[in-house]
Parts: sequence; C-alpha cells; structure tokens
Amino acid sequence: MTAGSGRSPDRPGDGSDRGGDAFRSDVPAEVLGVPVTLAEPVAYGPADREAGGLRHGSWFRVSHGHCTAWFPSCAHVEVRPDGVTIRPVPGVDPVRLAAVMLGPVAGIVATLAGHICLHATAVAVDGQAIVLGGPRGIGKSTTALAAVALGAAAVADDVAVLRRNDHTVTTAGHGRPLMVFPEDARSGGVDLTGPVADGVGKVAIPWGDTRPRVVSVVVSLERDESVRGPTVETLDGMDAISALHRLSYLRRVGDALDPRMMFAERVAVAEAVPVVRLRRPPAGCSAKQVAEVALSLMSGR
Repeated sequence: MTAGSGRSPDRPGDGSDRGGDAFRSDVPAEVLGVPVTLAEPVAYGPADREAGGLRHGSWFRVSHGHCTAWFPSCAHVEVRPDGVTIRPVPGVDPVRLAAVMLGPVAGIVATLAGHICLHATAVAVDGQAIVLGGPRGIGKSTTALAAVALGAAAVADDVAVLRRNDHTVTTAGHGRPLMVFPEDARSGGVDLTGPVADGVGKVAIPWGDTRPRVVSVVVSLERDESVRGPTVETLDGMDAISALHRLSYLRRVGDALDPRMMFAERVAVAEAVPVVRLRRPPAGCSAKQVAEVALSLMSGR
C-alpha cells in the first residue's frame, strides 16, 4: 500500500477547500494493520502546544497503553492498540498527512505493539534485509536508493519495524514511500513523478512491498571527520544495545510505555542480529560507495 492507497469510503471530509473525496483518497485506511479513522478537523494554537509540554513542535503523551500526539500544522492523533484516530488541521496537505501517518504514527503503532522500531531505511538482497539507521540527514534514503541501483530490492524508508520470531528478526515495508530530494532521485536514475511532500522539498517515490525479510545486519550510519572512506566496526554487548537505543524511532514513546520491556527487546535483537557502525567522511564519499560497503556486510556476500 502506498501513500495514495488503502482508501476508506466512509470517512468524513476535512472541511477544507480540497474537497472531501479528494482528501480521503490520499489518506491510508490502516497503519501496520491497525484501522484508521479520519475524524473532524481540529485547530491547535500556541496555548495548546504549551499545554502539551512543548511551546513549539510535536508532543507525545503515553498513558495506559495508548498514545496521544500532536504534529504542528498537520494533525492531532490518538493511537490505541485497536485503532488510530486522526484529526487533521484544516487545509493540511493530504500527502504530508499520509507521510506522518506512515512515519511517526506507524512508529507509535509498532512501539505500542512491543516491537523495536528504528529510524532507518531497509533494502533486501535474496530475501535478506539490511537495515540502515541514523539521524535525520545522515543519508539513509540516498544510500538505500544507491543500493537499489546496485540491485537491491526496496523494503522500507525512514521507519523500520523489527519483529522477533524464534531466533530470527524480520522487517517488512508498510506503505511509506521513499522520500528523497529531487537531485538525489535524478542521480539515482529515478523518474520524478511523485508529489512534493513533508515541507522540505522532497519527492515521494512509491516503493517496496509488505513481504517480511530476515534482517541480516543493522547498520548505524555516522559521519566522522577522522576517516577518509567508509569504515566498518562491529559492535558487541552494550555497545550494540546502546546503538539500537540511539537508532530507536520515537524512543521516548517506548521508554514512557515500558522501558524494561523495550530494553529487553533491544537485548534480544542485539543477540540475534549483528549491529555494525559504518562511519563515513562528511565529504568526498558518495552514496554508492557507502551502499557498496553496506551491502558487503550481508550474510553470504
């Protein structure tokens, strides 16, 4: 399911001049299998944001197994194990709303279900996935795009949900498109047909599917002025667990929900999957170079 699929025919319009049907068609009807209800729009001002704990920016409240969140100029969201309720800000771009639902909201849904959710992009080769994690702007999506150009299959962007099954860990796509800047898409040979979204001029490129892949390695992407090229370091014990904690998507939500459970999940993932630090220089190192090194870390390559 992409950002423009999974339509729900009986949800209300947003009350803006976009038109109810056009708005509904761009909003996913589910997030990670949890149904979505598009409720009446709501407008929040500075006083509401301050009451939520932050004068500016997003805020989250976790209580009794559910989470309430506010995304400025986008939507008020309530996430429960059995459903997600979205109250959009009047006039919000539905493409941006879909990106939030398939990004942060998907992360909340996964966390409430007890899964490890990483701020990462994933690609796969021969049924095995490599998870590329790191902070915003580190190059996760562009590295994944370069990996796809090298023959890898797209799996997920920005949010990678890790599910444990016996002694393996799997990840799967959940409908979020790849979000990259137009120049990166062109250099990767991608035809630019997607709409601009997320407020920073990126384009949305539909990709991936929902088939689960066994995670072969988790890679923490970092910039380091002391290295001249991509440098790999395998992390063990608490170093691996700490890396998974740093890479966790919206980790304050998980830590507020059940910190002991989340720590135990990170320990289990670190024991089941290699965790690697891949450092690159701030300049002079292409996404293709990083992708080549990352793909070489996968089992059997």
